[in-house]
Amino acid sequence: MEPLKERDAVLDLIEHGDMPAFGPANDNREETKGAGSSAPLTSPDKTEPRKRCRPSSKDALIRVAEGCDLWRNHQNVAFASYSVRGHIEHSPIRGSAFRIWLAGKYYEATNSAAGNQAIEDCLRLLEARALFSGERRDTFIRVGRCNDTIWIDLGNDAWEVIEVDRHGWRVVSNAPVMFVRPAAMKALPPPEAGGMLEELRPFCNVSSEAEFHLIAAWLVRAWQTDGAFPALVVNGEAGSGKSSFCRMIRDLVDPAVAPIRSPPKDEEDLIVAAANSWVLAYDNLSSISPSMSDAIARICTGGGFSTRAKYTNDSEFVVEAARPVLLNGIPMLTDRADLAERSLTIHLQAISESVRRTETELLADFDRARPRIMATILDGVSAALRNWDTVRLDKMPRLAGFAKWITAAEPGLGWEPNSFLPGFMANQVDVSEAAFEADMVAVAIFKFITRADWPDGWNGTATELLAFLNNKVSDTVRKARRWPANPSAMGNAFTRAAPGLRKKGFITDRVHSGERTITLIPPAGSTVPRASGPMDDEVPV
Repeated sequence: MEPLKERDAVLDLIEHGDMPAFGPANDNREETKGAGSSAPLTSPDKTEPRKRCRPSSKDALIRVAEGCDLWRNHQNVAFASYSVRGHIEHSPIRGSAFRIWLAGKYYEATNSAAGNQAIEDCLRLLEARALFSGERRDTFIRVGRCNDTIWIDLGNDAWEVIEVDRHGWRVVSNAPVMFVRPAAMKALPPPEAGGMLEELRPFCNVSSEAEFHLIAAWLVRAWQTDGAFPALVVNGEAGSGKSSFCRMIRDLVDPAVAPIRSPPKDEEDLIVAAANSWVLAYDNLSSISPSMSDAIARICTGGGFSTRAKYTNDSEFVVEAARPVLLNGIPMLTDRADLAERSLTIHLQAISESVRRTETELLADFDRARPRIMATILDGVSAALRNWDTVRLDKMPRLAGFAKWITAAEPGLGWEPNSFLPGFMANQVDVSEAAFEADMVAVAIFKFITRADWPDGWNGTATELLAFLNNKVSDTVRKARRWPANPSAMGNAFTRAAPGLRKKGFITDRVHSGERTITLIPPAGSTVPRASGPMDDEVPV
């Protein structure tokens, strides 16, 4: 409804009390007497017109909301789509944005404020109509996909979006996908064509070309919605600019208030963050607990998370999502195999005092280059869409979809064909090796079960394996928090260690025939007898 007509309709409603329950006004009704008739009502003696009752503010608010498109998402949250200054915005009906819009439109129409109870009654009715009569639609934060087109929300006041397809990219006004905007979201600048990926290099103090390619690859993958995302794990000593680097990388994809944050306290914090952000960025981690490491691994590859909804006894708050993740810290953060195999790990060099700049100067230069860097990333995304169906990989690493996507994007990034995969797989080997060395059980098995001592392999239960290794390792290792305390824990630890052991040449198996038996056949090259004494304290505690 046009604003002036909407205002006149509501004023007419206030003045005359002619209010339909909901929906478009019926201007062609018969002027007959009776309920719902627009004919004048008269007193019982039919000599004097009866005064009409003034309608409630709730009814007037419902009339104001007549032009809204009401629908629901897959978590059964009620939404409204409504016109604001020539563009369409989408908001949860119970969200503050829609509530403010409704109150503002009522004031425009009546020059008076609606009461809280009237607004609450109206919202309850609109919510019911959205949940029981509205269509079910997908909602997206920052990045959405419809068929072979990717849409990126710029987050500006005009609700402009970037449309990316196999032919290129462009900035347009309205997207066919339903974007919602969390309160912390900030706007991206419009991209500027003509830039080069090399403009990103001065802001990445990495030592190798392969690591620079990993950063660019993470950025190109972050503007996709299907499949798994690798976590970008940034290591470096104090003074290497880890926080500033992560802030700039996030600002290229999903700028936000407080772009890098302290680590989540528990999985519920991670769920809330995933529901309100596209990129999850955590700063200055000293370690990651096993449970949080597993939760981050799930959020990288996509999974469902749930917790009890606030102030309810029987409702769940459910998030099913995959998100790009940024982590930084001084120590190695991927000492669990699941997260290690889903990570790209880069090492920032220390910045000497002779070349160090203030953060203000650095970010000013970055803001000037950001639109052109964004355009280069978008060229890579478009090339990936164009070449996806024709790319074939000779080897399929763990993050096979990511590897194929970046290989398809190489022409748009100005890279030589098939130049990304060797560096990516070498990084995977390095990360897996570091994770193996951090696994106390894997290192103990590798050290004490050798082909020289066990030419036919070792076989036994988890109880026997725990007893065997307890007699070999040092007291420091045996008393460590991460060392298995019982056979069940040893069985779980072996299952986690098995992929790394197989990469080292072991043959591993668990036979389920009455009892859970572990079989370990050492690699053929493991023929040098090992020391029979306790394991040294070289295994991390």
